[in-house]
Amino acid sequence: MYKICFLAGFIFCMYSCNTKKSFDNGKWQTLDSTRGLSYSISEKGKGDKGDLALKYVGWIKDDKLIQDTAAKSQAIFEQFITSALADQKEIKQLPTGTTGFIRINTGDFFQKNYAEIKHYILYFPRDITDKMLAEDSLKLESLGVFRKIDIISSEKALTKFTEDGQDTTWTALLKSNPLPVSIELTLKKEFLTNEKYDSIKNILAELTSATDIQVPYANGLWGLGDELKRVLVFKFVIF
Repeated sequence: MYKICFLAGFIFCMYSCNTKKSFDNGKWQTLDSTRGLSYSISEKGKGDKGDLALKYVGWIKDDKLIQDTAAKSQAIFEQFITSALADQKEIKQLPTGTTGFIRINTGDFFQKNYAEIKHYILYFPRDITDKMLAEDSLKLESLGVFRKIDIISSEKALTKFTEDGQDTTWTALLKSNPLPVSIELTLKKEFLTNEKYDSIKNILAELTSATDIQVPYANGLWGLGDELKRVLVFKFVIF
C-alpha cells in the first residue's frame, strides 16, 4: 500500500512540479557511455532498495529542457531504458525515496543496440559445398561493409538451437540434421543507416547463391531517423 501511495505522489509531482527548476545539467553521472545513458540525483532517499519508476518529461535543446508529455516517447523509450538499466548497479543500489533524472541520447542508444545484432541471415541449400560457401563468403567480404561474417554449419545451427532452449525432440525422429547452412552478417557501424541497410539487402540476393535471406529488421532500423535523434529526459523514483 505504501508503494502505491508513494508512486501516486510521484506521478502527481510530475505534473505539478516545475521540472525546469529541478533540472541540473551540471550533475550528470555516466551510466553507460556506449548507450548514451546518464543520470543525476535530485534527492537521496533513506529506505531499502526498491523498484524503479520512470516518467518522460521532455528533451534537451540548447542546454535547456523542453517540457513534453508526448505519450509516444513515454511508451517507446520507457521499455528500452528500463531494460538497459536492469543491470546498472548504480541504479539498483539506490534506496527507496530517491528521485532524479535519467538522460538518454537516442542516437547513441540505438547505434549501440543495433551494432550487437545480426543484420542479415543468408540460408543456403543443404548440398552446397564448402568451396561454394567460401566463395560466397569472399564475395561478401569484398563489399567492405560487414564487421562480422559468420558461417553457420548445420551442426553449429543445431548446437545454437539447443543452447537457446528450443525443443529438439524432433532430432530423435530424423536420421539427419535438417537445419540449413547459413551465413550471419553484422554491418560495420558506419553502415547502420536505413538507406544503406536497404540498399545492401538488395545487393545480397544477386551476389550470393543463398536461397533465402532473413532480415530481422525488414521494416528498417527504427530509431535511427533524424526525427528521433534527441537527448530525452525521464524523471525517476525508487519506490
